[in-house]
Amino acid sequence: MEDSQSASRAPDVGAITTVMQRGVPSPVTCDGLFAGQRGFQVSVTVDCLCPFEPDEDVLLASGPLGRRAASLARFKGIHDNTAVFTKLSPWRPVDTRSNPRYRTSMVASVRVRETAFPATVLDISLGGVALSVPELPPSGPLEVLIGERPGAPSLTGEIVAEEGSPPAIVLHVQFGTMRPHARAYIAHLVGELCASIEPQLMAG
Repeated sequence: MEDSQSASRAPDVGAITTVMQRGVPSPVTCDGLFAGQRGFQVSVTVDCLCPFEPDEDVLLASGPLGRRAASLARFKGIHDNTAVFTKLSPWRPVDTRSNPRYRTSMVASVRVRETAFPATVLDISLGGVALSVPELPPSGPLEVLIGERPGAPSLTGEIVAEEGSPPAIVLHVQFGTMRPHARAYIAHLVGELCASIEPQLMAG
């Protein structure tokens, strides 16, 4: 039975949803839109080649930044770009921005030509990142440096959406083609994110 104080209702249909492998250090992810829930069956319309095997355990994270809900689930199959999962835990609210493991490591900087300024990572997947920045950068290709670890790669990307106003503008950035080192680095960060929110979903 779901704890009414900690459980969250299912995401709204059409909510942006990220699906991540569980139990691996560098999980693959797949992005899509929440298509609905009937009992324990959850449907997600995916916009990528679904990388999961039947009965593989995954984590679903859905909804707007700062108000995401997550659930543990098991992939059952896909038909006409709709992936079907069995929900294994209640939907619970998670705010990755407040996670202590990321408050220090998930800082970023953004550069457009000669202009650079600090940013904060709000959400990340293998395909892109949402950044909070103090001002809107000039137009042009972005270079994003995520984290403070030695050897962190600079990533190219483009802004696909923006919201908010100074000093808290949110940029939704889609990554360009990444070299293997850069992809491995982002996969490692996504794996840490997945591992860090699992205990919240299994609690209670």
